[in-house]
Amino acid sequence: MTNWEIGKIVNYLINKSQTGNTFGSDELETMINYGSDMLFKRRLGMPEEYQLTPLTQQSYAVSTRITESLGVFIVNDSVVFVNGVLAKPSNYIYPISMIYNIPTNDDTCGVNVQPVVVELIDEGEYAMRRISALTPVNQFYPVYRVVGSNFKISPVAVTHCEFSYLKLPNRATVVTTLDSNDNEVYSSSSVELEWGEVDKLDIISIILASAGLNLRSTEIVQVAEKLKATGI
Repeated sequence: MTNWEIGKIVNYLINKSQTGNTFGSDELETMINYGSDMLFKRRLGMPEEYQLTPLTQQSYAVSTRITESLGVFIVNDSVVFVNGVLAKPSNYIYPISMIYNIPTNDDTCGVNVQPVVVELIDEGEYAMRRISALTPVNQFYPVYRVVGSNFKISPVAVTHCEFSYLKLPNRATVVTTLDSNDNEVYSSSSVELEWGEVDKLDIISIILASAGLNLRSTEIVQVAEKLKATGI
């Protein structure tokens, strides 16, 4: 489902309700991104009034459905800490995992690697872990924490890691041109939503709710199928 098709469904349902508050292409782009942001917050378990800012203490893996829904936003990256510091990626919003591979020697004098989870902790936990005899901060129990716009890792000897995180959804765009009859024609240069088809239905619901319409997904699907069949 393209952004334009989302707009057709939204405007059809708004017209049907006779509210008259249909969206033009510029407004549609704004509302699609609004719906995308709201859905992203819901999937992360954030209150809707929160701004989208990098998180440290939320949990997205509440259910398989939510995890699969957000799967398109997972970034797997190889990162390098310099003097124990790594700048947050510009599109970072939520950490999933960080892995450090410790070089180890096997019985045949070969070199293997042992993957170790780098744990995300806060400053209070860090202060306790530094003096812990049970789980001291070392290459076998590495930790990292958020300090301003950076991540800081301990011990600093840990440099190369595999970092998985959730990124922000791309900004969708609605680009149109005018044909010879001054009708709007949707352009393929538009940036489509990254969400799956089922999630796009939820985005439509969010947009409609903002216009005062509360419809079930099944009703939206029926309208989508009708519009597709009639070529509207």
